[in-house]
Amino acid sequence: MKMTRFLCCSLGVFGWWILSALAAMAQPSPTPSRHTLIEILSDSALWGKNFPMVLASLRSWDQAGQRSVLVFPNRIVGGTPLSSPEKARETSRSIAETMTTRPFKPKPQFQAMFGTSQLTPHLKTEIIARFQDDDSARVVATQPDAQFFAPDLTIDKVKERLGAPEKVEQQVIQSEGDRRPVILTLNRYAGGAVVFAQSDVAARPESVNRVLLDASAVMNAIEAK
Repeated sequence: MKMTRFLCCSLGVFGWWILSALAAMAQPSPTPSRHTLIEILSDSALWGKNFPMVLASLRSWDQAGQRSVLVFPNRIVGGTPLSSPEKARETSRSIAETMTTRPFKPKPQFQAMFGTSQLTPHLKTEIIARFQDDDSARVVATQPDAQFFAPDLTIDKVKERLGAPEKVEQQVIQSEGDRRPVILTLNRYAGGAVVFAQSDVAARPESVNRVLLDASAVMNAIEAK
């Protein structure tokens, strides 16, 4: 009799656990963002006062072979590692020349964002011989006191504005030495054209460490032909 009571209780507990697990599995996952690329780029709560300069410079990066850029709070870094400092200097010269000789022409809905002062971005390009993530040579563009995305931007703020990312994944970046790798959490929006990244080495892991932009996709969305 005691054994029967024990088995019934055990089955009851087990059955409750199974039902709880199934209920948890049945919970809907967060609905991925349906914001368009233009809506994301136009959201002033996400971007800093100098973000238009980033957008106006993208064609220069793309034409120099940099298919993506890494946007930090106060600098832009080419997304493609370069084989040597010499190759980085050549790429830097190409980017600077295109920025100064080909003014950016935004589509009508973006003209108010730019004004006239940021159509030709006044950015200083230089090289990084050993980039912080992987010790590769990169090109960087800066401006004194630049503010490219919103101060103290967190991934919670991004989700509040845009909803859940379409995809979240981790990227492990190895350096040439024996330093521990950098692990980025990539929150992808607009088909991956805009990626808000967190870094495991940041003082505040919830903060947005950088934003990755697909140069060609963004330019196609905002540049007048």
